[in-house]
Amino acid sequence: MPNYIRTKQIDQQDLSGFLIDTISNQSYLISSLASGSASGIILNETVLLTGNQTISGIKNFTSRPKFNGTNLVAEGEGTNFNGARVIKRTSFPYNEIIGGNDVTGFLNNLFFPFIPATLNLNSYSIKELGTTFSSIPFQGIITQNDETIITNLQFLKDNIVIYTTPSPSFGSFSYTSNASSTSATVLSVRLTIDNNNQPSTISSSQQVNFEAPIYYGVGAENLNGTNIKSLFLSNKSVESKSNKTRTFNTDDQKIYFVIPKSWGLLTSIIDPGSNLPYTDAFTYRTEIIKLADNSNYEYYVYESNDKSSVNNFDLTFNF
Repeated sequence: MPNYIRTKQIDQQDLSGFLIDTISNQSYLISSLASGSASGIILNETVLLTGNQTISGIKNFTSRPKFNGTNLVAEGEGTNFNGARVIKRTSFPYNEIIGGNDVTGFLNNLFFPFIPATLNLNSYSIKELGTTFSSIPFQGIITQNDETIITNLQFLKDNIVIYTTPSPSFGSFSYTSNASSTSATVLSVRLTIDNNNQPSTISSSQQVNFEAPIYYGVGAENLNGTNIKSLFLSNKSVESKSNKTRTFNTDDQKIYFVIPKSWGLLTSIIDPGSNLPYTDAFTYRTEIIKLADNSNYEYYVYESNDKSSVNNFDLTFNF
């Protein structure tokens, strides 16, 4: 059922900007202000407006009009500002010209601005250096907000378009590319929006990072790179560079903590429970450990100076 707006009186002045045609004792109003169309019916001092058009120049309404139609909005001199609506703006602008034909237009622009669609691409987990990231998935969401027209959803790898969906829909999207990568890669999505009759392009990007795995564990002294990779395989992880806390069950063995040389040296080793330093209890050396593609990669191997027999012993390795 369309929305109705009650007016104090109906005449050509109150509905300036419209052409009025009387058919069967009812007046039909046709917008002549811009592209598109809007129409209305005057019946018992009630105005019914429908269509797809921004309408201005409507005067003397006793309450802010509500319209039936896509993007059908009234802005004009004398339109009352309705303070009962929930404010759409989540933050107030600084050093921005709000604009508006009158106080009502200004208030509407300030509190109820047009909110364009937003585009979000899901993030990616860290990949293991030496492996191939293939069949790359692009997944995310297009949030509609006040937008009605979107076109050309593009999928990009390192700023090169690899696929385009000409007529995307609002909501979740998913596309799997045949592209692949073995090193740091920027994946992006790009979308054209109408933006309240001011077409623009929005985008969202995520970086896919590759890291060499780290290892830790306990074992005999002076383990080489091959033994470290095989003995500590269950304690292998792919992570970004950051402080790490690990738990050791030593059983009269040496403690090992093995990191990519590209991360640089540790600054300290401490017991997080007591905050006691253990940096001097370790020495480090460089070893070659093969990556998943069998290529050589340099590592820093931190080995405890002495054997110990402690269970559930935590150490934090700081960079």
